[in-house]
Amino acid sequence: MRISEVNCEDQDRTKPASPDVEDMAVGSVTASHLECQSECQISLDQVAELAVDIWRITLRAQNDDSSHRVLAACERASDRLRSIGFEVVNPTGQYYDSNMRVRVIDHIGGTEPFKIIDCVSPAIYFKGELIREADIVTQGE
Repeated sequence: MRISEVNCEDQDRTKPASPDVEDMAVGSVTASHLECQSECQISLDQVAELAVDIWRITLRAQNDDSSHRVLAACERASDRLRSIGFEVVNPTGQYYDSNMRVRVIDHIGGTEPFKIIDCVSPAIYFKGELIREADIVTQGE
């Protein structure tokens, strides 16, 4: 039996695969997929959706004293996503700039400067690259 290696091109680490796995394909990170084995493709969009779901569950759990176990599980899942290169960014409180890569889903009157008063869905980055824009609500002064 031969021990193969999984080698992700964008990462500086190589780890041995399990001893009972022969001829495992070399993995690589592409523009839209993580490939770890020839039969395993994970869409970055799917992982981004997962990150958004975890973020939403975390927000709801923070407002409920009886949900400390759910909140702990969400924090562990978020830590795991961060450890492989994902970042969840909530822009609430920032001033809106028309050059920002976000989707304004609602605007509450007023004049400039506009402030982001709510984040319906956070921005998701993978290894520093935006893969999903935040959905925001802005309000003028």
